[in-house]
Amino acid sequence: MKRGSALIVLGLVLIAIIVVGILVYWRDRQYQQQNSQPTKISWLDAQALISQCRVKYLSYSYGFPPPEGVTLGLKNGKEIEVTNYPSADDAHAAILRASSTCGPIPFSIFVP
Repeated sequence: MKRGSALIVLGLVLIAIIVVGILVYWRDRQYQQQNSQPTKISWLDAQALISQCRVKYLSYSYGFPPPEGVTLGLKNGKEIEVTNYPSADDAHAAILRASSTCGPIPFSIFVP
Protein backbone atom coordinates (compact mmCIF):
# COMPACT_ATOMS: atom_id res chain seq x y z
CA MET A 1 0.00 0.00 0.00
CA LYS A 2 2.88 2.40 0.76
CA ARG A 3 4.37 1.85 -2.65
CA GLY A 4 1.03 2.60 -4.33
CA SER A 5 0.61 5.79 -2.32
CA ALA A 6 4.12 6.91 -3.26
CA LEU A 7 3.36 6.35 -6.95
CA ILE A 8 0.14 8.37 -6.67
CA VAL A 9 2.00 11.24 -5.00
CA LEU A 10 4.75 11.08 -7.63
CA GLY A 11 2.12 11.13 -10.39
CA LEU A 12 0.40 14.16 -8.87
CA VAL A 13 3.71 16.00 -8.57
CA LEU A 14 4.53 15.28 -12.21
CA ILE A 15 1.09 16.50 -13.31
CA ALA A 16 1.55 19.71 -11.27
CA ILE A 17 4.96 20.31 -12.89
CA ILE A 18 3.49 19.82 -16.37
CA VAL A 19 0.57 22.18 -15.64
CA VAL A 20 2.91 24.87 -14.31
CA GLY A 21 5.12 24.49 -17.39
CA ILE A 22 2.13 24.91 -19.70
CA LEU A 23 0.95 28.00 -17.82
CA VAL A 24 4.41 29.61 -17.94
CA TYR A 25 4.68 28.85 -21.68
CA TRP A 26 1.22 30.34 -22.35
CA ARG A 27 2.01 33.50 -20.34
CA ASP A 28 5.31 33.89 -22.21
CA ARG A 29 3.55 33.64 -25.57
CA GLN A 30 0.95 36.23 -24.54
CA TYR A 31 3.73 38.62 -23.45
CA GLN A 32 5.65 38.14 -26.71
CA GLN A 33 2.53 38.76 -28.81
CA GLN A 34 1.68 41.94 -26.93
CA ASN A 35 5.23 43.30 -27.10
CA SER A 36 6.01 42.44 -30.69
CA GLN A 37 6.35 45.00 -33.46
CA PRO A 38 3.11 46.77 -34.26
CA THR A 39 0.98 45.48 -37.08
CA LYS A 40 0.60 47.80 -40.06
CA ILE A 41 -2.77 48.51 -41.67
CA SER A 42 -4.25 51.06 -44.07
CA TRP A 43 -6.20 54.11 -42.96
CA LEU A 44 -9.36 52.56 -44.45
CA ASP A 45 -8.92 49.49 -42.21
CA ALA A 46 -8.11 51.75 -39.26
CA GLN A 47 -11.38 53.65 -39.78
CA ALA A 48 -13.24 50.34 -39.68
CA LEU A 49 -11.62 49.44 -36.35
CA ILE A 50 -12.48 52.88 -34.97
CA SER A 51 -16.13 52.63 -36.04
CA GLN A 52 -16.36 49.10 -34.56
CA CYS A 53 -15.34 50.49 -31.14
CA ARG A 54 -12.19 48.35 -31.02
CA VAL A 55 -9.81 51.29 -30.56
CA LYS A 56 -8.71 52.37 -27.09
CA TYR A 57 -6.68 55.41 -28.22
CA LEU A 58 -5.23 57.10 -31.31
CA SER A 59 -1.81 58.70 -31.26
CA TYR A 60 -0.75 61.05 -34.05
CA SER A 61 2.89 62.08 -34.26
CA TYR A 62 4.52 64.74 -36.37
CA GLY A 63 8.15 64.42 -37.14
CA PHE A 64 10.70 66.59 -38.78
CA PRO A 65 12.52 64.82 -40.15
CA PRO A 66 10.19 61.80 -40.22
CA PRO A 67 9.21 59.33 -38.79
CA GLU A 68 5.71 60.50 -38.28
CA GLY A 69 2.48 58.59 -38.30
CA VAL A 70 -0.60 57.28 -36.62
CA THR A 71 -0.70 54.52 -34.01
CA LEU A 72 -3.88 52.87 -32.80
CA GLY A 73 -4.01 51.20 -29.41
CA LEU A 74 -6.61 48.46 -29.45
CA LYS A 75 -8.74 47.39 -26.51
CA ASN A 76 -7.11 43.93 -26.64
CA GLY A 77 -3.72 45.49 -25.85
CA LYS A 78 -2.16 45.44 -29.33
CA GLU A 79 -0.77 48.47 -31.12
CA ILE A 80 -1.27 49.02 -34.84
CA GLU A 81 0.54 51.43 -37.15
CA VAL A 82 -1.40 53.09 -39.94
CA THR A 83 0.63 52.99 -43.15
CA ASN A 84 -1.02 55.69 -45.27
CA TYR A 85 -2.07 57.92 -42.46
CA PRO A 86 -4.48 60.84 -42.84
CA SER A 87 -4.17 64.44 -41.78
CA ALA A 88 -4.55 65.11 -38.07
CA ASP A 89 -7.92 66.74 -38.79
CA ASP A 90 -9.22 63.64 -40.59
CA ALA A 91 -7.99 61.36 -37.80
CA HIS A 92 -9.62 63.56 -35.17
CA ALA A 93 -12.88 63.65 -37.16
CA ALA A 94 -12.96 59.84 -37.30
CA ILE A 95 -12.51 59.69 -33.52
CA LEU A 96 -15.26 62.24 -32.95
CA ARG A 97 -17.70 60.33 -35.21
CA ALA A 98 -17.04 57.10 -33.32
CA SER A 99 -17.27 58.70 -29.88
CA SER A 100 -21.06 59.06 -30.20
CA THR A 101 -21.42 55.26 -30.19
CA CYS A 102 -18.16 54.08 -28.61
CA GLY A 103 -17.72 56.69 -25.91
CA PRO A 104 -14.69 58.94 -25.66
CA ILE A 105 -11.52 57.74 -27.40
CA PRO A 106 -8.34 59.52 -26.32
CA PHE A 107 -6.58 61.33 -29.18
CA SER A 108 -3.03 62.58 -28.70
CA ILE A 109 -0.75 64.57 -30.95
CA PHE A 110 2.98 64.38 -30.43
CA VAL A 111 5.17 67.13 -31.85
CA PRO A 112 8.88 66.79 -31.10
